[in-house]
Amino acid sequence: MLSFKRILYPTDFSSCARQALTQALRFAKEFNSELHVLHAVLLHSQDPYNPAYHFPDPSEILQRLNQLASSEMTRLLEPHLGGALEIHQVLERGIAAGPVILDYAQVNEVDLIVMGSHGRRGPRRFLLGSVAEEVMRAASCPILTLRERPEAEVVAPIRTLVVAVDFSENSKTALALAGELADFYDARLHIVYVLESRRFPDFILPVSEGLVAKAAKLHGMAEERLQEMAEGVLGQKDSFDLHVCLGRAAPEILGFSDQVGADLILMGGQGFSPVEDLFFGSTAEGVVRRALCPVLTIKASPAQGHDGSGYQEGGAA
Repeated sequence: MLSFKRILYPTDFSSCARQALTQALRFAKEFNSELHVLHAVLLHSQDPYNPAYHFPDPSEILQRLNQLASSEMTRLLEPHLGGALEIHQVLERGIAAGPVILDYAQVNEVDLIVMGSHGRRGPRRFLLGSVAEEVMRAASCPILTLRERPEAEVVAPIRTLVVAVDFSENSKTALALAGELADFYDARLHIVYVLESRRFPDFILPVSEGLVAKAAKLHGMAEERLQEMAEGVLGQKDSFDLHVCLGRAAPEILGFSDQVGADLILMGGQGFSPVEDLFFGSTAEGVVRRALCPVLTIKASPAQGHDGSGYQEGGAA
């Protein structure tokens, strides 16, 4: 049976993080999970070499930061305390939020991380980085991310799932989890593969008949392999639809998800390094930055809890 025993919700008390709290609470209640609410108390959060950070007494600053964080944590969780849900409030010190979140998740054998993403693109993302994307690249457990919206939305029932695959081990693991979630929520599952198209300059157009025939053949081969993969991972279920799209991966996944009204997108995270991500980009991270619905990324070898409760390919252990 699918199980998330421990769910980690990191927060910096921003509006972006607050929007993700509703999803963290929802999953914790539905899966009867422990909810660990984590705030990283950062003394030198952006530039440790800035002299402005050094002249006050660091111990006094840390004490004050802890007091403020504790008060904010109480205000954030007060409406949700006292019920059946088990909530752990945690303050951890560190230099940067990403390593604090990753260390806590590993030490406490977390099964799912739920967090907000600011969805920054271009120069701001390059200069400021993204904690959500850092966690996506390095964490071994599934990550549920939500892009910041102008207005918080009511958490809707999960009725439509979209899982994007590329035939890698990561995407097979994402497909297996998608199948279990579809069963749990009695939701319709759409399995999408994007056949990447290359951009041709205008001077070689119109496209030759041979190139059109080749594209049609590739489309048919992709459909056959997608069917084989789906049956191999999910078995002979009749509750999924297969789709092969032509274009650039991230925009096609996003466009298709909007078209079918996806409530949740699942993808296999590639774990790119920061340098690879800077120059080549990542489909999963591109989808996370722009998706209207939550996005769940998962790697092929997620961490398993000490009692075997963590999610594994093909189902929960």
